[in-house]
Amino acid sequence: MRKLAILIFAVSLSACATVQNPATIQQLYDVEAAYGVALATAVAYHNRPLCKTGTVESLTNICARRSIVVKLQLADKRARAALAVARAFIINNPTLSAVSALTAAQSAVVAFQTLTQ
Repeated sequence: MRKLAILIFAVSLSACATVQNPATIQQLYDVEAAYGVALATAVAYHNRPLCKTGTVESLTNICARRSIVVKLQLADKRARAALAVARAFIINNPTLSAVSALTAAQSAVVAFQTLTQ
């Protein structure tokens, strides 16, 4: 009877060890891909010549406003940091839920994307 109890206990422990993280690495890859698209757009905007003082971009005046470049850089920094936290959490804690870290990263990337549209 004691051996049966030990066996049941061991099986229940092994079941706990195989619990998968509800936030998958694939979801992280999807968020990182969205970040890559937003980053490419931001880089393209940043590579434009700066707008002259008192002017804004238009079809005939293709330039980048300094205020928008600064906002893009800040949003990029936040998104990159949130992605790093989510990646580290998912890798270092395979059995803990990383949903909140992934959600924070996704929110930061969405905020970055909003600025690039």
